[in-house]
Amino acid sequence: MDYIEQKEILDPLLQNWLEQFKQTNYFSELDVIEQSQTDFTIQAYADFMLSYHKKMPQDWNKADTINIIGELFPMKLKMDDDFTYAFARVLCQFLDFLGEKQILQNTEELVAGVLDGDEQLFLKTTSPEEIDEMDAALQYAASIGMDLTDEAQVDAFLIDFLQANPYALSGAPANKQPIRHEKIGRNSPCPCGSGKKYKKCCG
Repeated sequence: MDYIEQKEILDPLLQNWLEQFKQTNYFSELDVIEQSQTDFTIQAYADFMLSYHKKMPQDWNKADTINIIGELFPMKLKMDDDFTYAFARVLCQFLDFLGEKQILQNTEELVAGVLDGDEQLFLKTTSPEEIDEMDAALQYAASIGMDLTDEAQVDAFLIDFLQANPYALSGAPANKQPIRHEKIGRNSPCPCGSGKKYKKCCG
């Protein structure tokens, strides 16, 4: 069976799965941006699997998933901020849905591939200076007792950090106080540079 014949089978199959997916909690748990990127993300993943690895869904695997996300996405897609933000969670939720419905059997392996590929993509598209800045922010978070295994808590911290330090990951000089690791008084200025008291900001 050649590519065109496989594509004619794949496209309606994906459309059917997407329609089912959008009726589930897996989809409703996505935020507005993630939902807006769902069709494109899943179609791109499936198309790359077929065109570059000649794999239909029953043959999708972790190694090819890592390759697609870590190598082909940054080279072949013009990624906007919304896609970059959304694709990993969209794919993970979609794959979890396929696993629950027993449409595919190896979805845990595929999800692991998405997460590994996402990490590769982050390293390819983020400068060493930006990574150092992010590491420093996370070290500070740990120093004030934040549980770095709590993804929601860490995400909220980083959003607050970037709002208070809009140039932190841009490479531009920022007029902000450096991140410090010593004990901070609750009435002291917040080290994130917001100008607020620590207890009213990151405390």
